[in-house]
Amino acid sequence: MRLAVPLCLLLTACASLPPRGQLAMRDVQFPVRDLRYASGLRILVEQDSRRPVVAIVTLVGSGGAGDPKGKEGLAHLVEHLTFRAHAEQRPSRWGQLEAAGAGRLNAYTSFDTTVYHEVAPRESLGDLLRLEGERLSQPLQGVSPETFAVEREVVRNELRERNETRFIGQVFSAIQHASFPGEHPYSRPIVGTHASLTALTLADAQAFTRAHYRPENTTMVIVGDVDPTTIDQLIAQHVPARLLGEGLLDITPDKRLPDEPPAVPLNPSTEIVELEAAVPSPELYLGWTLPRGYDDASYMHDFLEGVAPSVLSRAIREDGDIAGLASYVIPGRHASLFVVRVILNSGEHPEKSTERVLNQLQNLWDGQIASRNGLDYRMFVLTGLALQAEDVMSRAVSRAERTHFSLDARAFSRSLAATAKVDSTRISRFAYDYLRRERARVVRVRPLKGAAATANATGPVAPLSVDEDVRGQAPLTPMPSVSAFRTARLDNGLEVVIGSTPGLPLATVHVRMHGGTATSEPLGVGLLGDALVSPDSFLQGHASDFGLHSRSTVDTDHTTFGFSGAAGNLPNMLAMTAEQLSWMETENDYVVSFQDLFLPYLEKFEASAESRATRAFRAALHPQHPYGRTALAADLRKLDKGDIDDWIARTYRPANAVVVIVGELDLDATEKQVRTWLSDWKGKAGAPLQVPPSEAGPARRVQFVRTHSPGATQASIFWGCPLPSADPAAEARYDVMADLVGKRLYQRVRAALGASYGMHGRGLIHEGGAAHLEVQGSVENAQVVPALLAVRQTLGELSRGEWKPVELEAARRRVNQEYALAMGTSSALASAVARLRGHGWALGELENYAQHLAAITPETLQRDFQSCAEHLVVSLLGEEKVLQEAHAAWILAESTPAP
Repeated sequence: MRLAVPLCLLLTACASLPPRGQLAMRDVQFPVRDLRYASGLRILVEQDSRRPVVAIVTLVGSGGAGDPKGKEGLAHLVEHLTFRAHAEQRPSRWGQLEAAGAGRLNAYTSFDTTVYHEVAPRESLGDLLRLEGERLSQPLQGVSPETFAVEREVVRNELRERNETRFIGQVFSAIQHASFPGEHPYSRPIVGTHASLTALTLADAQAFTRAHYRPENTTMVIVGDVDPTTIDQLIAQHVPARLLGEGLLDITPDKRLPDEPPAVPLNPSTEIVELEAAVPSPELYLGWTLPRGYDDASYMHDFLEGVAPSVLSRAIREDGDIAGLASYVIPGRHASLFVVRVILNSGEHPEKSTERVLNQLQNLWDGQIASRNGLDYRMFVLTGLALQAEDVMSRAVSRAERTHFSLDARAFSRSLAATAKVDSTRISRFAYDYLRRERARVVRVRPLKGAAATANATGPVAPLSVDEDVRGQAPLTPMPSVSAFRTARLDNGLEVVIGSTPGLPLATVHVRMHGGTATSEPLGVGLLGDALVSPDSFLQGHASDFGLHSRSTVDTDHTTFGFSGAAGNLPNMLAMTAEQLSWMETENDYVVSFQDLFLPYLEKFEASAESRATRAFRAALHPQHPYGRTALAADLRKLDKGDIDDWIARTYRPANAVVVIVGELDLDATEKQVRTWLSDWKGKAGAPLQVPPSEAGPARRVQFVRTHSPGATQASIFWGCPLPSADPAAEARYDVMADLVGKRLYQRVRAALGASYGMHGRGLIHEGGAAHLEVQGSVENAQVVPALLAVRQTLGELSRGEWKPVELEAARRRVNQEYALAMGTSSALASAVARLRGHGWALGELENYAQHLAAITPETLQRDFQSCAEHLVVSLLGEEKVLQEAHAAWILAESTPAP
């Protein structure tokens, strides 16, 4: 079956400057083939040849709701175990996927689904099909009782800390229980409880996979540079025959969604749930149950998820204790859940903060407001869905979820079409029915307090097992080509980079200026300026007038803003960019109000253990340097409007900025538009803002920073070191360093001990060349000593050059894939180009990254690890007794001669 699927649904004539209310986006079609096998397995294949990559998603139609009673968390634990599975004398499934070039490799478990996903070079598709076929046919192959026990401990750590789902396990369980009636399957915790996890056995996991990991319960989606007309041959070659049955048949499985949607359940109890968890500051969670997902009516979920951040953000301006907001819709086939997470500075008045958030949601069902904003909302959501679909992985996941439950390969496109027809009446009706304040269920989360277990395990560090196999691998994903990008230098000194990436009618304008929170003077003015400045006028319109997605951030060393949206609205983006660059200002009343309303709450957050630990770690890494500083409320209190005006004059000027424009565009026409709109931007002359270099200094003993957090059940281990000043070649080395460290600690602390959800490393490079390695992870109290000794042993081994050639080659490949696959959208590519130019590096260094990786020698890498060991900083955050024991164990290990 071959379908022409429209991705973007508004087709308008693009004038030189489209009028307000016009989303200028051409229609797009991608070929899709729908393969239905006699076994019940369904595979959708969508051809998208913009880049030589493929995304593959395997959806098993069972999740937490399918767990047997008393065995909550089983589906999620099985998800973990399928990555640990392996044939005899072969690496784990995770290792084999990495060896095949897979990046963005992960999985998640929800109410009714377990979803596995990865992106890889197109040449790897056969290997991916084989490995996903093995996951379905032999999901737990080679998993021993010992491996099961370790991975169960990893999952237990997810109850305590935040994972890729953005939730701490026990907190999300509390939201489920507070929102759904006790007898409803969605009220039971997806991640489980300590008691239910303890009760699980390997036999339980094997029984679960036999019941649920079946072809008739599975939908697979492939999106990327693949030929749909011949894909069935590749599938037959690599997927086990028993998963396909007797071949392709035009059959329709039994319905997975009843024709009549079930009533929306709601826990009758309105009691506020309170609990303690591993959060640095208090948080609120508000939950509303919604109608089921995945059907034709669920486009309103997409709409809600798209507009909620903008609507809810107004609460931040009204309540100084609200530090941030995020919102999510978790769909299910019986019902869905809308969750708003509210991060508080102090939690001084949670009732008031809750009311502030609830007041904003009324704006959705207030008929007058919905009528006025309905078109803006609709354009914004449509643009957001198009931007999300630009990423092949996101598109594959959305298509898999909708197709599996609706049984219709066109469900994804129908949802887009329905969203395009949303009007104020539908908005008001949906919000009134489901988002009223009396339907909200509230969970309050406080930082942990009180006594915690302090018993520490002892014993040798787990032995290292190099799992990678790099023989016979597919070619690596190439870096995006920027050789055809054009650089224009305007008469006012502004540098503009223009790049054409055809295929989808989207574009991004990204502005990057030197000067950030740590490097702007006086300290704190960059942070305050970013919060309070805005254009003096909006003659060219607001982003909402054209469905554009805007962003504005101030980072440690730079300030950015920009727009993403329909390529036909690029002239609007440039016109608004010119207005913002030229006419930014603030008012004295804004400054005084900010200082009065927000700084008292910021001061309370600064007193938290996690804030203190982060500041101390940063100061130890970069002593006597701007990057070691953190702007505090006391610094912000000293500033006034004049300081912000001076900051605007120094920062918002052509010589201090670069503008990057990427998308489906014509280079000549875009350059003409750029010169029309941006040439009149004026500003102070002079060189860009400069940051002094940072050097590591003489070798010294390890520096420990301990921060007490009473009642912590886990310790946070942050460790790192300043590195020599960086250039593009050094950046590649530092990324490989982070990967090698992270991989070894994954094996020793997670895979062998089950003591942590993970320890993650990264190399950070700031403007001016200052660089450092940073690794962090949370470890349960009983395992802090062996985890910290694993850190010491790992760094010692690497500083002595103790690694196998196969280990280094595997690290190069993983880093290459992570770097190349991260730039699959116009927005991500524009940001990467702007970062290069912000560092003063040539545009071609983007494509040279792979060459820098290949040029890394063991000698240069060992030298960098030696420098790291000589300037090591270890920061420990947790229960004081646990930290003392861990620190003492490190000192003892240092003084004990090696055998």
